[in-house]
Amino acid sequence: MRKVLYLFLGYMLASCANQTTPTGGPKDDTAPKLLTSNPSNNSKNFNKALLEFEFDEDIQTNNPNEEILITPTVGKKTKFMVKRNKLIITPELPWKENTTYNINFRDGVQDITERNRPENLQIAFSTGPEIDSLYIKGAIREALKETVPENITVALYQSDTFNIYRHVPTYFTKSNKKGEYQINNLKEGAYTLYAFHDKNKNLKVDSRSEKFGFLATPVTLDTSYRRKKYEVRTMQVDTRYPKVMSIRNSEIKSRIRLNKPIDSLVIERQNHDTISYHYADNQAEIDIYHHLHNTDSIPIRLQATDSVSQQLDTVIYVKKAEAKFIKEDFKFSQLSEILDYATKKTVIEYAFNKPLQFINLDSIYIQLDSITRTTLSKTNLLVNSIKKRATMSFPIKTDTATKYTLHLGKGAFISNESDSSKSLKTSIQVKNKEDLGTLLIEVNTTVRKYIIELIDKDGNTRASIKNVKKHTFNNIEPGEYKLKIHIDENNNGQWDPGNILNTKDSEKIEFYKNSEGKYTFPIRANWEVGPLLIKF
Repeated sequence: MRKVLYLFLGYMLASCANQTTPTGGPKDDTAPKLLTSNPSNNSKNFNKALLEFEFDEDIQTNNPNEEILITPTVGKKTKFMVKRNKLIITPELPWKENTTYNINFRDGVQDITERNRPENLQIAFSTGPEIDSLYIKGAIREALKETVPENITVALYQSDTFNIYRHVPTYFTKSNKKGEYQINNLKEGAYTLYAFHDKNKNLKVDSRSEKFGFLATPVTLDTSYRRKKYEVRTMQVDTRYPKVMSIRNSEIKSRIRLNKPIDSLVIERQNHDTISYHYADNQAEIDIYHHLHNTDSIPIRLQATDSVSQQLDTVIYVKKAEAKFIKEDFKFSQLSEILDYATKKTVIEYAFNKPLQFINLDSIYIQLDSITRTTLSKTNLLVNSIKKRATMSFPIKTDTATKYTLHLGKGAFISNESDSSKSLKTSIQVKNKEDLGTLLIEVNTTVRKYIIELIDKDGNTRASIKNVKKHTFNNIEPGEYKLKIHIDENNNGQWDPGNILNTKDSEKIEFYKNSEGKYTFPIRANWEVGPLLIKF
């Protein structure tokens, strides 16, 4: 009996000496709670060097330099140290006098078991006798898409002399998964509101690689401030001024490379002689065909305008060089094919690797039957400004199901380098009306100028209407569709981006969304959808 007792006691002592984390049991779903803090929330006249926060359980930090937002900023090299259940923050920069600071912990503090985080934990304090209590809130949207970007830096700049490319904002926060944001504890004043995707995490805008948006009109915060929501739309627009980066001369042409793509271009010789020029591989490169007989430089005036109406007006010099001109094969490909049953037309778009010099209309036709063909007319041909895309439309019969053949004969397209395209045949399938669907829409708006587009799953515009309150889209091929609404303020038929220099906001793009929050809807064969009510 005594031996058994000794063995039992030995087992108990061994168990006590080798304690481990218990396994099993209920899952920890309780977030850490803040017990004490120095400074406390809404405290005034704070003068300590460090910030200390004590929680009711052991914690860990999660990317604190990105998740724990301190505004106004105290430096990117601010240190975050954890001692069991305590968080100590050492700012890189000293506290400013008579300034209200706000700390938003977001996902920066978590427990060590299940990574639970405190919800909406924020601390405000002041280094002076007053706490600033104004705030601004709103949402971030994509300018041209229905998607909602998240983790977008929303920034407020107070100074009139700020530069978004060199200066960090006075106040900032980040949008949540719904695109919503709120910046608290702001002082009175006028602010410029920006939103940008801070990829390099430097709190500055890089317009070449980062999407950004802004409100052209400053937001004034004071005691009479109305608690409205401010929506900012992000876009990818390069706001650098256009300039010439390099000139590469060869035996028959010179290639001019700019620092960014441009929208419009005028090139002329100073003696007013005609000169041939085209965009090269993209809209940031220009080929000037000079066909010079000597190596003397000639002056050429170059005028270019970018997408935000910034202009380049300069004189460049080109010349004949010994470098051989390497000629590429002339190629083209079909970008899209849309069969419009409403207008009884098929619309086809082609892309070319070289600018077009000539299109032989007689070599392009649709074979309707064994003896009837429809050639391409000049009025049904559209070539874009850089002459590297062509859209063609043909009238066709849509009464019955049938198949047509589009013929592109050899030499239908001639490039600016005088080479010819190869022949190509494409089939066009017309469906029975019973195999197509119908969409009805009704528009409720006070806006006078707008365009509504029916967009298919590939992003193609299948049909569009302008300034119409009721409409029926007939003969729609089955599939998933969206409705895109463009508020066309200047009635020019195209989307215009904003320009902060001219205090001009971007034109708004909206998308129809149903009661379930979905942007897409199905069109089925021999089925009528709607009427869909569109409000904006």
